[in-house]
Amino acid sequence: MSPAALMGPTPLGQRVLAVLVWLVGALITAGLLVFGFFVGAALLGLTAVGALIALARMRWRKPRSGSRSAVIEGEFIVVRRPSDPA
Repeated sequence: MSPAALMGPTPLGQRVLAVLVWLVGALITAGLLVFGFFVGAALLGLTAVGALIALARMRWRKPRSGSRSAVIEGEFIVVRRPSDPA
């Protein structure tokens, strides 16, 4: 005989409690899925808006005036610490 058969029938209150716990778990899972869906959709929407703004700024920006070179003109002075030998 199985151990479940030796314990006898399950009380009705225990069955109802098991169904209620299962339903609460299913509702929490469904709620988290729906919440996650809307959060994900909002993130995708914000990313799309940000990408469109970045593309628009790159496409219609004003051209730069003058030529820009990699050389920075100026005068420089080397400052040494007193402890460094000259």
